[in-house]
Amino acid sequence: MRYRDAGSIHDVKGMSAFTDDADKLYIILSILNTKIGDYIFKMLNPSLSLQIGNFQSFPVVYKLSDLDEVISISKNSVLLAMMDWKKQEEDWNYEKSNLI
Repeated sequence: MRYRDAGSIHDVKGMSAFTDDADKLYIILSILNTKIGDYIFKMLNPSLSLQIGNFQSFPVVYKLSDLDEVISISKNSVLLAMMDWKKQEEDWNYEKSNLI
């Protein structure tokens, strides 16, 4: 699962989920991007491409007391991934190689 900024383009191959609650999005990202999430998705659909029904069938259970830490870790992970991506040549704002 990936985080997408507002205004990004989505398609059938890279399906997207939308919510008005950003914290809920980070909770879902943190659950689905675990080894357990991968294991459950492989049970729901053993092929390489997930379908929308697989996403809707995923069981999400969490304790309310742990959410602040989960959201913080998830936000930090998204930030680190974005910083890493901006160092790649494929990024539209790429400036120079890290090797230079």
